[in-house]
Amino acid sequence: MLNHTSTTDNFVTQFFSVLPGDWQLRRDVSNFGTFEGMARFTPSNPSTLRYSEKGILTGHVGQQFHAYKEYVYTCDGTSIFVYFDETPLRLFHSITLLPTSADGPWQGAASHLCGQDVYLTYYTITSPHAFTIQHHVRGPKKSFQIVSEYVKVAM
Repeated sequence: MLNHTSTTDNFVTQFFSVLPGDWQLRRDVSNFGTFEGMARFTPSNPSTLRYSEKGILTGHVGQQFHAYKEYVYTCDGTSIFVYFDETPLRLFHSITLLPTSADGPWQGAASHLCGQDVYLTYYTITSPHAFTIQHHVRGPKKSFQIVSEYVKVAM
């Protein structure tokens, strides 16, 4: 169980330790449709998780596509770093989580520049079994929101 009285460093480490395993994933893409599938965090060493997701992306008019994505997550004890899964690794964003209240969710924010477009990213950790990632994308070439909801699959 995640401890709300933990220090930020300890909470980040606790959250990172509950990520390994399978998660149900539902994603809304504001200007396109929805994604439904599974995400998996697989440890490759104590401070590194390989992330993969696969599922079906359904557009607003019913078209469907198989979708797959991979990232690498690392933790240094104070922050979680998310990298694009490429060689060499390229940083997507880093997150430090902070409590919103004594018993409320923990949250973190990050940003990523993609050309002239900016991804503003928000994490909300509601329990050891559920979290949300939101991307607000703005710029001359892109303007949309992505909301991804993760629920841990019971073992």
